[in-house]
Amino acid sequence: MKKIFILFVLLVASKLNAQDIRYYKEWSIEFNVGVTKPFRTMTPGYQTSDPTLYHIDLGTRYTIAPGFGLKADVGYDSFKNKPDTPEFSSKYIRFDIQGVVDLGYAFIIYDEPDPIGIYFHSGFGVSQLTSDVKTYNDKMINVIYGLTGTLKINKNIDLSGDISGLMHIKQGLTFDGRPNKSGTYGHFTGNMLTSTIGIIYTLRK
Repeated sequence: MKKIFILFVLLVASKLNAQDIRYYKEWSIEFNVGVTKPFRTMTPGYQTSDPTLYHIDLGTRYTIAPGFGLKADVGYDSFKNKPDTPEFSSKYIRFDIQGVVDLGYAFIIYDEPDPIGIYFHSGFGVSQLTSDVKTYNDKMINVIYGLTGTLKINKNIDLSGDISGLMHIKQGLTFDGRPNKSGTYGHFTGNMLTSTIGIIYTLRK
């Protein structure tokens, strides 16, 4: 048993050699733009376009180990009414801390970074909704999850595409800015989706 444990340690050490550690202990900056769609907690009769412009987010990520990292990001969304529906205008901003897993590395599809990658990210944070109707800011707790695909351009730059979902708790206003009368204030509601394209710049020499 002791020999098996020593062999396992040696195999892990050979995988996490000095070159890998230098490569993965890195910071990156992410910028994304795209569309958004709230699909729960809307006042009956109020609708947004399918999808709605626009969503913007900016984040930073630190890859603490091969295949795994942590990131912090800020997102902004604008909601407006669909033509021929009641008018409204709302603004949404969030801040989240997330874990990021390289699925290709996790499932041993590749050992070294591949030109094409797919990542799962999930975490939680806080959100705030303001509208043209209510004068107060609705503060919520959110849970975020999503998938990101990447295409490497060079050693520093990757193009990305992402689809993310968000759930909210303690949402006092609907996304159109009216009081939330659904009776679900203490539950996860207020679901929305975002779809983006963007760029990732890795601080790598």
